[in-house]
Amino acid sequence: PLLHSPDLSPVPPAQRTFSAWDMAALWVGLVVSVSSWFLAGGLVDLGMSWQEGILCVLLANTIVLAPMVLMGHAGVKYGVPFPVLARSSFGIRGAILPAVLRGCVAACWFGLNTWLGGAAIHQMAQTLAGGALGGGAASGRPCSARPTCPHSPPALAPSLPPPAPQVVILLRGMEGIRLLEKYSAPVLIALTACLLVWAVGAAGGWGPMLSTPSMFAPGQPQAGRFWPVFLPSLSSQIGYWATLALNIPDFTRCVCVCVISPGRFTFQGGALLTSVVGLVIQPWHLVSSTSAFFNWLIAYSVLLGPIAGILLADYYWVRRRRLDLDALYSTYPSAPYHYRGGWNPAALAALAAGAAPTLPGLLHVLPGTPAPRLCLHLYHAAWFVGFAVGGAVYALLMRRHYRLQ
Repeated sequence: PLLHSPDLSPVPPAQRTFSAWDMAALWVGLVVSVSSWFLAGGLVDLGMSWQEGILCVLLANTIVLAPMVLMGHAGVKYGVPFPVLARSSFGIRGAILPAVLRGCVAACWFGLNTWLGGAAIHQMAQTLAGGALGGGAASGRPCSARPTCPHSPPALAPSLPPPAPQVVILLRGMEGIRLLEKYSAPVLIALTACLLVWAVGAAGGWGPMLSTPSMFAPGQPQAGRFWPVFLPSLSSQIGYWATLALNIPDFTRCVCVCVISPGRFTFQGGALLTSVVGLVIQPWHLVSSTSAFFNWLIAYSVLLGPIAGILLADYYWVRRRRLDLDALYSTYPSAPYHYRGGWNPAALAALAAGAAPTLPGLLHVLPGTPAPRLCLHLYHAAWFVGFAVGGAVYALLMRRHYRLQ
């Protein structure tokens, strides 16, 4: 009962309901969102031309596609979700650590997207009311710039309606998400086309939209500073999808997940908790500016990068894609994933080693602790560094362990 619940059970192929269209519709729902547009728009705000921005997005998506596909293999083969897969590397109890870290980021994303949705509803209501409502308009500008900025506590009300339908859908589990994405994908594509037509018209045609030069070109204000801006921007783009790269088995197994105690904490309980935490964390701070948004994406990559490296090193290098399915749910001390009291010291050491090179840079960006320039460069590549170091350290420690056995 401590390791098993209906939400965590392996899903046999006969019970998998996601078709190719359902997966495509899910992807449309993930991409066609205000947060993804905010991410792309931030590149222009930093000074990139449209060509440089598209290159950054394309390169980041290509890079993160590899771990996403590799991680999804376990979900297809064994039908297990991310927290159960993590037991193979972190231990049957140690898997709580990566699951909670991933869950905290998920709660933040829930709050952020809910806030953006609320701001959009508020803006539409403002337009219909002729500007009679309070709270101002949605903006990525810092809140200090305007006293009526909607990203401030006095304007919390507009963000409250969206969680209600979201929670209702989540309470139906993966089937609710599948149906929502299936029928909303065509609508999202049509509305995006309409938005593009409006943007082109508002800008005065394609010419003005595509002729804006890069601020890093010769003679421009940031000439010669392209690479110092490009690397952290690339890390931010990867950080955006690094969350899904971890828990993609939840989708490839065609059933969602619940974590913290399976016998007492259901999927529905997780949905309710996420909706509450998502608002408590004050998500408007995450989109107060482009730098704040990008720094948040890089900051959680400090931990999610090493976790992804550890899970992939365990599944492909140590286990050779062979897992003991029964042992993933076993509390017997002799079970292979019990390790030391349910925790794998090698995974904990690898997680610490993967985060260590980028942690000084994180402390510099957040509380302002002094750090050498090298630490800042490592932090701007947090996902790459953590993924490589965490995975390599884990592989070395585990192969040494097996040789001693």
